[in-house]
Amino acid sequence: MSRRSSSSATQLPRERGWRPPRHGGDVRVALAYPGGYRAGMSSLGFHTVLFRLAALPGVLAERVFLEDDGARCSVLDAGFAPGEADLLAFSVSGENDYENLLRVLRHAGLPLRAADRARVPRSSSPGGSRRR
Repeated sequence: MSRRSSSSATQLPRERGWRPPRHGGDVRVALAYPGGYRAGMSSLGFHTVLFRLAALPGVLAERVFLEDDGARCSVLDAGFAPGEADLLAFSVSGENDYENLLRVLRHAGLPLRAADRARVPRSSSPGGSRRR
């Protein structure tokens, strides 16, 4: 279950610097950070990907964070649930995020195993830092 009235949402009035470009759009993208608001908004990679997605014509971008207790997800901008997105993308900073990534999938109403997902036009895409 995703909701807007959460501890992450209480951060919105205090935010400075983030104003998502609003193009409206037919393509809904939920960019999820498998952790709390504070950690996600401290990630330069998350900001970069989010801004680039939101700047694309026809794309409506949504930020998704896992609440601190892990019991639900928070959506902050466009108001659609992660499970309703055409693309559910993840910003993953390390192996410790994998467990929370699964929690986000569960809260979005998506099966955890790819083999259990029906072929639908929706996609999910993980990404993050890479070590060499």
